Amino acid sequence: MKLPLLVLLLFTFQIFSSQVIKDLDGDLIKDTVTFNSEKGMIVCKLSTQNFKPIYSQPELADEMNSGVRETKSGFEFFINYMRAGYAHQFRYEPKDKKIRLIGMSTYNFGPASNDGSGEGSVNLLTNMYIGEWYHYDNSKKELIKMPTIKSKMVFPKIYLDNYDGHYLNVFQEKSSDLYYEEKKKMQ
Repeated sequence: MKLPLLVLLLFTFQIFSSQVIKDLDGDLIKDTVTFNSEKGMIVCKLSTQNFKPIYSQPELADEMNSGVRETKSGFEFFINYMRAGYAHQFRYEPKDKKIRLIGMSTYNFGPASNDGSGEGSVNLLTNMYIGEWYHYDNSKKELIKMPTIKSKMVFPKIYLDNYDGHYLNVFQEKSSDLYYEEKKKMQ
């Protein structure tokens, strides 16, 4: 019985200990990124900046299922709600010597009928949005895959020190607008 409890504790620690330790700035020295759940902010310490903390704006999320995790080119901040979630990808920009937001993605399972379910993402380096969404057709009583949505979606350069929850909301609004625009075309 002690082994499963230990496994459960380790699993719980992995989910709620939200920290990435990896070389982000390319100097072969490991840097750290932590999500401070009490303040709802991301804290990054880069070796090339003498591990001086770089803070996002506070109150990004108050969800227990929020945190940071490693990606191939950096890290991402994620929020998982009950039937939807977001992830925002960051990487170090050597030219600017700053951590930059380079992508945002969202997923949604929709209500019981799964209307509005799917996923969308924007690459902030190319300003290209791609969405794969579904809608529930009441007359046919079935879930229909919508055509892939590809659209330009432009944001200013966003760095970790000025990153706040506003960008999450703006991305969600723009993504929803594109979904409803496409849904209207199908009716």
